[in-house]
Amino acid sequence: MLPGTEAASVPSSEARLTGLLRDLETLLIELPRDALPDFFGGLERLRWVAYNLKARDSSPQYENPKASSDRLLTSEEAAKKLSVSADYLYRQARRLPFTVRIGKLVRFSEAGLDAWIRKRAGKV
Repeated sequence: MLPGTEAASVPSSEARLTGLLRDLETLLIELPRDALPDFFGGLERLRWVAYNLKARDSSPQYENPKASSDRLLTSEEAAKKLSVSADYLYRQARRLPFTVRIGKLVRFSEAGLDAWIRKRAGKV
């Protein structure tokens, strides 16, 4: 193999996924009916893994690499940092990427809030 041609022979992630799905479809056609519950259980595990990966990566620009050092702020604490009212924060919570919901409780990620402020600094 010539130097530099290794990458060209490795299929892309999308191409590998397409091949895997095609193979899976072929196997599914040949699968006995009594094996379907195990098959669907495996699919559900894959869906759960994909969902968790997506949830973890949903807003990487606001994630703190040292998540254990992140602190959840009350609406009053976050409002003070932003110089707005707590009522305003509650009304805007759905739109703010640093909002953390715990059941019906609303808190605000301090690390996310700081990153959001840094990102918006200088914008008019």
